Amino acid sequence: MTFARTLIVLNSNEMRTLTVGLTIFNGEYWSEQGIIMAGAVFTSLPIVIVFLFLQKRISGSVLAGLAADRQIRGYIEGRKKNRGAEQADFR
Repeated sequence: MTFARTLIVLNSNEMRTLTVGLTIFNGEYWSEQGIIMAGAVFTSLPIVIVFLFLQKRISGSVLAGLAADRQIRGYIEGRKKNRGAEQADFR
């Protein structure tokens, strides 16, 4: 869900997501910057931990995708060159 949709749909404090809950500490004329920054770190910590555990798999998948993309592009470029040569021979 997006931030605005979550803010509108979820009425109880127990059901709010962490990012929506952090907006409570941001007032019109004041804000609790320390609490907001601590909450932001706390919110992003699980994602960082998961990335650290799966870093080799993620990197391998990205590199495999890049290699496949280069192979596909090379194949397409080769087909274009061959098609151009065939058309030139036909004339």
